[in-house]
Amino acid sequence: MYSIEYGKKAQNFIESQSKKTALRIIEKIDALATAPYADHNNVKKLKGRDGYRLRIGNIRVIYDVIDDQLLISVIDAGFRGSVYS
Repeated sequence: MYSIEYGKKAQNFIESQSKKTALRIIEKIDALATAPYADHNNVKKLKGRDGYRLRIGNIRVIYDVIDDQLLISVIDAGFRGSVYS
């Protein structure tokens, strides 16, 4: 099982959301920890940069998988239009 590390941007965004939304985001990220390469329909490899994108409604979570450390590094989280910049 992979451990999860949250970056400052992602942590600040999650904390700024309502409790219900924050729990939903954390649940989806935790599901990745058991099988980060499973066939999730809301995960895509990013084009033009390293990492992956997890879609949760209109929220996007950008993360990277570090296999040799069994770590999922959550880089950023935000709404669809602002997270990619």
